[in-house]
Amino acid sequence: MANSTPATTPTTTPAPIKRPGGPMMGGGRSVDKPKHFKDTSKRLIQNFRPLILKFALVISIVIVSTTLIIISPVLIRNLLSDMSSLIKPDMATMTIKVQWDALFQKFGIIMILYGISAILTWLADWIVVKISAEYAFNLRKQIQSKLDRLPLSYFDGQTYGEIMSRGTNDVDTISRSMQQIITQVISGIVMLIGILIAMFITDWRLALVAVATLPLMVIITVIIAMTSQKEFVKYQTKLGLLDSHIEETYGGYKLVKLFNREEKEIATFKAINDDMEKSDRKSQFLSGVIFPMIRFINNLGFVGISIVGGVLKADNPAASLANMVAFFMFIALFQQPFMQIGQISNIIQSTVAAAERIFGVLDEKEFVPDEPDCIQTEEGIVGNVDFENITFSYKPETPLIENMNLHIKAGESVAIVGPTGAGKTTIVNLIMRFYEINGGAIKLDGIDIRHYSRAALRGSVGMVLQDTWLFSGSIKENIRYGRVNAT
Repeated sequence: MANSTPATTPTTTPAPIKRPGGPMMGGGRSVDKPKHFKDTSKRLIQNFRPLILKFALVISIVIVSTTLIIISPVLIRNLLSDMSSLIKPDMATMTIKVQWDALFQKFGIIMILYGISAILTWLADWIVVKISAEYAFNLRKQIQSKLDRLPLSYFDGQTYGEIMSRGTNDVDTISRSMQQIITQVISGIVMLIGILIAMFITDWRLALVAVATLPLMVIITVIIAMTSQKEFVKYQTKLGLLDSHIEETYGGYKLVKLFNREEKEIATFKAINDDMEKSDRKSQFLSGVIFPMIRFINNLGFVGISIVGGVLKADNPAASLANMVAFFMFIALFQQPFMQIGQISNIIQSTVAAAERIFGVLDEKEFVPDEPDCIQTEEGIVGNVDFENITFSYKPETPLIENMNLHIKAGESVAIVGPTGAGKTTIVNLIMRFYEINGGAIKLDGIDIRHYSRAALRGSVGMVLQDTWLFSGSIKENIRYGRVNAT
């Protein structure tokens, strides 16, 4: 190179650069359950603060809707109890007299309650869809804003597919899950408490028979939920790994073709996909088992109520029959919260697992912010660059550059040569402040580059990457990327 001068090299032989962590193409990673379930769940709920009014409205609507459903069996019980007074046989004329006005009035009230409940349920679901969509939008904004503030070292340790999976798949998982969790949890709690109260008010003896099945329901629900939890988490983790593999394989398809690695990459894809399919199948099977099990327990409740109701029928046949019908309806409703809890417990686990991955990004250490009084303009920069006693390493346990000194005057052409991993690109990255040095100082025109704003520093340095990248658009738009007024 013309007018070139040899560069000062480090006094020690640098170790090869190794990117920390992250699943690489063809690699794997361990599968863990959410490590901080309680803290992550609390943080998820805290993010609802901007939507608290809409959330409170949904809670109110669901409570009213569920309460109307619980009242309906009581009204049907009263209707059956009053049948003897509404429908009377006339032995003289051998006819049956029916008080149609009173009968239709009572029946109409029941239908109106069911109709109002259905409308309120639809309204709550509609609002929840808007809440979950807005929640996902806010979460994506946080991720995008965070990625803009993360240092380059973070992206060195993560595959692009993994990062994209957290911003797309994991956010979508939370959004879809919220639509089910919000309404079902609220309605399930209200339904459970309301039905217990209604049953004891209607007939405490039959209520005791119905409640006797409660411990068995709880035990089965908890056991199945805990068993299926790890499979849902495993599925979510494998999904992110699959996205990473696909992104890397298609991004580097030329290398795959060059080294005839098609079969190897297909085999890796199939192995990850098979693991994901097994986890999905197991989790769905386990969550599906809870429904027939609860139905079986409810059938035992039906039998118990029929036996006890038959014994009590001798005292008051009409009232006992009406109570039995009401309790059959109560038990049918009573199973819904447990079926919902069994399903939601698995959804909650996958949601928390996805949230933990997202919060892992949001909690990453950001780059050092610019000093408040830093130099904001590129004007007057000549171009003298000085490395003074520079110490730097990607990992604390792996030294790379130690006590390096290099002085380059403006206008000089300097060639930096060395084997792969010697630190050639690293030196350029340090000048651009893509990484922060561990010791020493890099100066531009005698001023520490940390006293410049990043915009001013990088605006004064022309960096040509060895790997080209073209964005969608014209050549003109690509040339002007980063400097819209380029001639």
